[in-house]
Amino acid sequence: MRGTRGERSRDEKRHQEKKNKAQRAQRKKDDITRVRTLVDTALASDPRIKAFKAAEKAARDAKKGKVAGAEVVDPKVKAEQEKAQKEKEEQEKKDQAEKDAKDKVSFSPSLSLPFLLIETSKG
Repeated sequence: MRGTRGERSRDEKRHQEKKNKAQRAQRKKDDITRVRTLVDTALASDPRIKAFKAAEKAARDAKKGKVAGAEVVDPKVKAEQEKAQKEKEEQEKKDQAEKDAKDKVSFSPSLSLPFLLIETSKG
């Protein structure tokens, strides 16, 4: 037989705490599983992630030599190439604009104006 009422209530309290702890652990496990499933679904359906994974796979395959004629595409190298291409195009546009401006100056009517004045003053 157990002792006093205080011992029984202490045992009951410990038992209840143990049950609560087990329930909290189970709910935490379920929540982690739910969040992990949500994240996996989101990553699987995101087109940016798909493109990134495809680029990584292509790079690995090219590195191993599985795909003939494929080059290893590093995002940093690709960005640098695009930047260089843009700078080249901007320089060409600038050169073309300068050439156009030079051509306009050479055919400007203001340059032939003194000749007109000379001819009109004679007559």
